[in-house]
Amino acid sequence: MVTWYRDTWRAVLLKKDVMKDMVRIWFLLVLLLQVSLLGFIAMPHQSRLEAFGKDGRVNFDKLMAQVMKLNKEKQHQAALDLILSALNQQKEDGLLRHLLLQTFELYLNDEVKYGQADIKANAKDVAAYGRVASAYELLDDNFRAMETLLTGIAYNPSATDLWMKIGKMEHKLGRNEGALDLFKEVTRLDPRQSDAYNNIAYLLAQSQDCTVLDLKKAEDFAKKARALDPKNAEYIDTLAEIHFKQGDHELAQNLLKEAIRLEPHKESFKSHLQRLMTTKGLPWR
Repeated sequence: MVTWYRDTWRAVLLKKDVMKDMVRIWFLLVLLLQVSLLGFIAMPHQSRLEAFGKDGRVNFDKLMAQVMKLNKEKQHQAALDLILSALNQQKEDGLLRHLLLQTFELYLNDEVKYGQADIKANAKDVAAYGRVASAYELLDDNFRAMETLLTGIAYNPSATDLWMKIGKMEHKLGRNEGALDLFKEVTRLDPRQSDAYNNIAYLLAQSQDCTVLDLKKAEDFAKKARALDPKNAEYIDTLAEIHFKQGDHELAQNLLKEAIRLEPHKESFKSHLQRLMTTKGLPWR
């Protein structure tokens, strides 16, 4: 399926509704895993043993003091590292969860601050624009995220990374036609951008007004993405959905089985295969 980040939630304070906080905390924990895989923050490790007793259990007084000290020193990544280590033991502790949310927001605010300083020093620093925009997006400030990306494009018109981020935001905001145009611009600037081809294919196939011709175009784009990265299970999944809508259910199922072989632990592929195997009907339109 399409390859972009999920929506995220703003950090919340202790005074807000507890049940809503718990839902947001759960998604933040998922988010932290996602961004850690992208190198945005480090994963937790047991490097700051002073917050843990000899038996390995959390010493809350020392933990709180240490987190406050690290945050005061602007070492938010180290503070996040420490809190996540504690949460490995105390997953249900509400205070730790709130501390995590607040520290993560401090971290993102600093990402904005330092990224903006880098941009001021060098208006052509593409990575800095992406860093600031990503932080704004995680803070749920889509307007400033988009503003940052558009400014980056003005100074770096050929920066495909920024064009891709804008396209993903357009999709997230429900403006799929704009997203399609942006992903096509990416492929014009860089014909080897496989993610852009895959995203175009996905959007064409998922459109409510999708026609037989649209599906053929989607198939062509999906095949381009796969040709560039033959072992990418996400691209194979997209192609499977397109063939299913074209009426070739057997090919669609075989493709999904291939995707599952490549990524056997991905439940979404298994669910997709189950849906295709139990859905009957005529070819799409």
